[in-house]
Amino acid sequence: MSPRTRDWILANLESIYREAYDRARAAKDGNGLVLLGESAVGEGRIDAGIAMIEAGLAKGGVKRIEEHRLRLGEAQAQAGRKDAAQQTLAAVKGPEGLGELAHLWWLYARVSPAAPVSSSQPVASAPQ
Repeated sequence: MSPRTRDWILANLESIYREAYDRARAAKDGNGLVLLGESAVGEGRIDAGIAMIEAGLAKGGVKRIEEHRLRLGEAQAQAGRKDAAQQTLAAVKGPEGLGELAHLWWLYARVSPAAPVSSSQPVASAPQ
């Protein structure tokens, strides 16, 4: 990526993110909301990310739903929402070790302090 392109993206990040969020909300399924929510969690905007993931899952039509439930449980554990994390993670089933990963996060949620994990500053503010 050229420096000019990078600078343009950084200068317009808020509007780019807002447009992606609006499109995801208007979509017929919840895939976009879930992916944006996971991105927000990765940026340190955990509460906004959890809300988007939950909205996307509730909307339905989500591909690889068990993987996204696992990511929701991870985010809830990171946010210090121990009970919600344990409930979400206990329900995760699936192939390729998803159940085992969910169990490890369930254990983390069980023994971690209730205070959220500190994270770096967000790249852009979260749409509400």
